[in-house]
Amino acid sequence: MTAAEPMLDDIEGTIARADARRRRSMLRQITNLFVEHARRLDEEVIGAFDDVMLQLATDVDFRIRHAVSERLADLPQAPLRLIRDFAFDDSYEVATPVLLRSPRLGDEDLVFVVQRKSAMHVLAVARRSPLSERVTDSIIARNEVDPLRALAVNEGALFSEEGFAALMQRSQEDEEIQQALSYRGELSPKQAAALADAVRDKTRRSLVDELGERMEAAIDAVIADLQKKFVPDRGRELMPADIEMARQFIAARAKDQAFLDPDLGQWIKRNRMEDVLAAIASIIGVDIGKVVNAFYAPRFDAILFCACAAGMSWTNFKALLAKRSARQPSMELLEEAYNVFQRLKPDTAKRVVRFAVSRGRPVPVKDKKPKSAATQASSGAKPEGKAAAGKPPNGANAVAASAENSIASAAFAAGEALKRRFWG
Repeated sequence: MTAAEPMLDDIEGTIARADARRRRSMLRQITNLFVEHARRLDEEVIGAFDDVMLQLATDVDFRIRHAVSERLADLPQAPLRLIRDFAFDDSYEVATPVLLRSPRLGDEDLVFVVQRKSAMHVLAVARRSPLSERVTDSIIARNEVDPLRALAVNEGALFSEEGFAALMQRSQEDEEIQQALSYRGELSPKQAAALADAVRDKTRRSLVDELGERMEAAIDAVIADLQKKFVPDRGRELMPADIEMARQFIAARAKDQAFLDPDLGQWIKRNRMEDVLAAIASIIGVDIGKVVNAFYAPRFDAILFCACAAGMSWTNFKALLAKRSARQPSMELLEEAYNVFQRLKPDTAKRVVRFAVSRGRPVPVKDKKPKSAATQASSGAKPEGKAAAGKPPNGANAVAASAENSIASAAFAAGEALKRRFWG
């Protein structure tokens, strides 16, 4: 029995006799008690709290309800009926915390709010992450500008083909929505093509208005070229100027703070590929041009070694792979890449990358005559290929030497295989 249960046994009678001020005080105390013990409570006790708190939260000032909504919004064990009561409150101030954050609300609850409540309620739902296709369809159907703009920038929102088509239609009249959609990193090829069509149509209308109908043929030719560049065959090409700006940006940032995996993940989602590749190059200590070559190499192994050496997570590397071809990689390729990624240690990957890069260009070496045995003897050096007299290697040293040779051989083989990809 928890410390909360005896208190709950006697509280209902007290609620019935309490005035408004006493009820507010009790609600605060019960909320504090619940938050303190929530992780240790089972569903039966949570249900008892739910009954009591729901009674106490009825007909109290909206500011008190907002405060309790804010405190419970992030709790996975929050009382379900009370959370739903807050979500369905006509006051968006009360509803917003749980609509934005509560894991207790399901799609049924969210769709109900979108269909029945105010635009401010819908805005809160549109900013929630993640969102299913069913919920985003209902928000798009409301066709209200602020929720649609919030939905367009919500990286956790999924879209059905029908819903995305409707949002694209609206984006032709709203540049903010169109611009937000263009930065989304997880669009399907079909959705990316639809976005390109919207850009084309809007650009065409603007140019015709400005230049006149006599220029339509020339305008169509320009727009056709624009569309090819907007949805490229192998992902967005990186221009030298972009790469140089990224190098400078990463160099300046590296002086103040380290690059974390979540940073790289956000940049990938935002299509800031030049910054991602520049950060990888900075972390592993190689020229950004080599990492760009690895990124665009026919196979994934060179960029995989770079990403692993930089400490990138599998989730982010999988997203990076999709950027190479502007489409989701096949399951066979992902499985092959995953097997290599999971077995590869960052330190090993870094050694192999540096080895491959350093061997990319021949290094001139001065002619060097082998020392004679006499010269070696006079200088105190040990004859090559022989152990020192009277000191044969013991078992431990032999094993260590064998292991070092194996690692060196593996690094050499991997480096040779990657060398051409780094040097383009």
